Amino acid sequence: MKNKFSVGDRLELILPTGNQDIILEDMLSKYDEPMHEASGSGYEVKIKLPAYAEYGLLARYSDELSPVLDLA
Repeated sequence: MKNKFSVGDRLELILPTGNQDIILEDMLSKYDEPMHEASGSGYEVKIKLPAYAEYGLLARYSDELSPVLDLA
């Protein structure tokens, strides 16, 4: 994983068949210990995903608002 994830975060599954939003309900360390947060680069975590999500990407939604461009 590259970015910080926490239990309760809204994530986006990016799949060839279409994207889907999920809420991260629980997370385990690579040693099967419960985790509430993985702080970013270097962490290996296990999360439950639907069976159809075998191939795809996982992205966390940002809490920050996107800047609005004035193209006028």
